[in-house]
This record gives sequence, structure tokens and C-alpha cells, in this order.
Amino acid sequence: MLLTSLDAFVFRVIKWLQFSLWKAKWENFPLFFKKTQKKVKKQYKKEKNTEDLTKLNPYKPPMLSKYLNPRNDLAFKRIFGEERNKDLVIALINAVLSNQMHKKIVKIHFLKSTQEPETAAAKRSIVDILCQDEDGCRYVIEMQVAPQEGFEKRAQYYASRVYTSQMKRGGAYQDLKKVIFLAFVDYPLFDYKKSYKSEHVMVDRDTTDHDLKDFSFTFVNLPKFMARYPDTLPTSLEEKFYYFLCKADELTASQVKALEANNEVIQRAFQELDIINWSQAERNTYDQVEKIERDHRAIMTFARNEGIEKGIEKGKIEILKSLVAQGIITKKEADAQRAFA
Repeated sequence: MLLTSLDAFVFRVIKWLQFSLWKAKWENFPLFFKKTQKKVKKQYKKEKNTEDLTKLNPYKPPMLSKYLNPRNDLAFKRIFGEERNKDLVIALINAVLSNQMHKKIVKIHFLKSTQEPETAAAKRSIVDILCQDEDGCRYVIEMQVAPQEGFEKRAQYYASRVYTSQMKRGGAYQDLKKVIFLAFVDYPLFDYKKSYKSEHVMVDRDTTDHDLKDFSFTFVNLPKFMARYPDTLPTSLEEKFYYFLCKADELTASQVKALEANNEVIQRAFQELDIINWSQAERNTYDQVEKIERDHRAIMTFARNEGIEKGIEKGKIEILKSLVAQGIITKKEADAQRAFA
């Protein structure tokens, strides 16, 4: 059908309008793009000093804490094993071991550890601190991060070594002093117990009399402690120490301030963990220890999972053998079940 002159005019006007709109859009696109760029840059400048930059760059890794991990071998010994920090380990002992001591201690001096490694980074059992109070009582303090088979026996071995090392040529048995073993463990230990803290002494089986008083063992299960107090800042010094050991490298500035409040001991402990107070050489050793502990944890987890899988498979085989022996299923059916599994 032929278009009339009016129809043709209207058609040309519509096409011209469409072309004009299309042209205007593409001519102004660079301006639109520049405005968008400026808007994004302005937003970035506004938010770059805030904690949440993931809105603009979701691949940016989270900022690291200014405090290092207190469960690290080097960090733990720096806090509680240095001469300048004797008051910190005294406060720790008095707070955690009050049930094991006849009085609060005032002075200590550090002894050479019999389990001292050649290099800090080579040690899997995070740290041993050996010290002695003014009455001669000796304290073995250890942080155990990675699970270790027979750790309870090792604790008794360490305590006995420290005990017997007191005996010198010509010495008398009555001069032997008490040994207290304190361990902070960062994995399930005595998991069947309800309490995160277990204290062990020698008692008479029948009367529970505490006649043999020279050995005591205290284990603090840090994961169990955190499970009981996941969102609550503790108030007692003892629990503040546990919370510090569990969370110091994860806390926000406001949480650190709340934990430090009116407590010089905790303030000093955080100062020792502040990365700004560590030399590059110390930080390198710290990183080596962290890597060793991570690798050891990964190996233990893998071995445990492998053991569980092999145990399940062995259990299935034994059940199928039993069913075949009882005539419930045939050997062919049992082999098929094993193949299907």
C-alpha cells in the first residue's frame, strides 16, 4: 500500500526523532561514564579510611590485628617468660593456681628449662616456662597448641624431671620442694569433663586424704572456656587471662579497651603483643612458628579423618563377614555390598 504524503511526512519525523535520540545517547555516553567514574572515586575516598572497603573491592583481604597470637611459642614466652615481665607471670600463677598454693607468691626467678629447644621455631610443644618462688616451689607452665598423643604422660614426666633435678649430691629427700604443672591447651583434652579447668592431685583412694603433696597438675581447656563464654567479657583476673589467651589477636579496639579497663597486668600483656614492639627478626621467627603449628594441625586433622574412614570401612567388612557366617547373606551379596560402598 502506498503511503500518502501526510503519512510519509509523519514517518520521516518519527525516524528523525529516533535517530536524534540515538545520536544524543552515544554522544553523551563518555560524559556519563566520566560522571560515574567521579562518583565511584568520591565514594572510595570517603570510605577508604573505614574498616569496610569490601563494598568497593570485595577481594581486598581483611586488615590484620595489631596484636599477635598469644598462643604462639615466641609470643607466650615473651609475655610470661621474660625477666622484665616477672610481675605478669606472678599474677598469672596467683590467679590460676590459687587452689594449689598455700599462699600467694611475691617473688620468682626463672630457671633454665630442661626441655629448651635449639631453636624456638623447631618446637611443636609451644613453650615451657620453668620458675621458682621464694619458698622453692617450682612451676612448669606450658602452652600446648597442637594435639599430642600421651600429653598427660608427658606432663607427669616433665614434673618428675623437675622434681628429681632438685636432688644434688649429698642432698636430703626432705629438702625436695613441690612441683606444680600448669598447661593451657588449645584443643579438646579431658573432653568428657564439664569444666574447662581440671586440677589433679594425689589422694588416698579410700579416704581422699591428701598425704602426698609434692605434685599437682592443672589443665585449662581454652576452647571449652570460650564455648562457655562466647560473647561475654569476663570480670575476674583469672578469666581475663583465659580470654586474653583465646582472643587477643581477634579483638576490636573497643573490646581491648574493655578488657584492659583498670587492669595494668592485662594492659602490659597487650603491649607485649603489639606488633609495633617486635623487631623484624622476632616477627620472622614468630611467622615460622605459626607456619609449623598450622602444618602440624593440618597433618593431625588429616590423619584423624583418615583413621575414622578406615575404621568405618573396617567395621563394615566385619559386619558383612558376620552376616555371611550366620547365613543371612551370601558371600556374593557381601562382595556386592563392598563394591557398592
